[in-house]
Amino acid sequence: MAECNPMYPDARAALIAVEGVSELLDREIPIQELLDDARKIEERVREAFNRAQKTALPAPSDDDDDDEVQMVF
Repeated sequence: MAECNPMYPDARAALIAVEGVSELLDREIPIQELLDDARKIEERVREAFNRAQKTALPAPSDDDDDDEVQMVF
């Protein structure tokens, strides 16, 4: 099992884990629904990322920093 951010569940990692368990147990475990969920989650994350990029402010240029104190990130 792999650790993941609860806000961005990694259904593909879960799918790989289920496939591994299936092989260990030598039993067929249906995974099509999990695969469908993985695709839906990935599409939603991709859409959210694209929306965020469209509304994000541009990064400040180095020329905008008039004082001599460097900004710490």
